[in-house]
Amino acid sequence: MASTDGDCMDYPVATLGTETMDDVIFETDRTYCCFCAAVHDKLCPIVDGKEKCSAEVDVLKEDYMVYLPLYCLGVLYMFVALAIVCDEFFVPSLEMFVDEWEVS
Repeated sequence: MASTDGDCMDYPVATLGTETMDDVIFETDRTYCCFCAAVHDKLCPIVDGKEKCSAEVDVLKEDYMVYLPLYCLGVLYMFVALAIVCDEFFVPSLEMFVDEWEVS
């Protein structure tokens, strides 16, 4: 297994021209484990020789919380705009195809 110190050298790497399915799987596992190790190192830094893992992960910084309602309104606006565009253009074009090709 890959270690959490970020070196990720525990998995074999396929050499060019000799790739087998096992080599590809090992390379995929190695990339995934390297990513996991990097995330673990970011969430659990080592301070004074001990691992300090936080119970909470900050998804949105406090400074940016004021933008959350604006983001939600923007997403809602985009869904409404998509609904209008589909209703005005996509549905009539589908009706034309159905009429032209006599689809039942």
